[in-house]
Amino acid sequence: MGDVVQIYEDYKDRADFLTVYVREAHPTDEWQMKSNVKDDVCYAQPKTLEQRVAIANDFTKRFKFPLPFGIDDMPIAAGWDHSITNQKKPANGWPRAMAR
Repeated sequence: MGDVVQIYEDYKDRADFLTVYVREAHPTDEWQMKSNVKDDVCYAQPKTLEQRVAIANDFTKRFKFPLPFGIDDMPIAAGWDHSITNQKKPANGWPRAMAR
């Protein structure tokens, strides 16, 4: 996370930044990482928007995350395809969703 924050600090006066939380990358109920346990960032994949907002709030407060932060809705308008388990790349809708 440090590199992203440093880039933000270096360029925030010349560029606009937005972090968008679309889904939990390594949730406890899917693909838990040892580093998540070590860093105490262990969350199940949220099933409701309220759960997603709570996780995002916890993250931004605990880590004092300075970048502007958005939360995608539960159908994930940013274009993730949930038909493939643990898909690691955005579906084709990603660039179109970001350009809207």
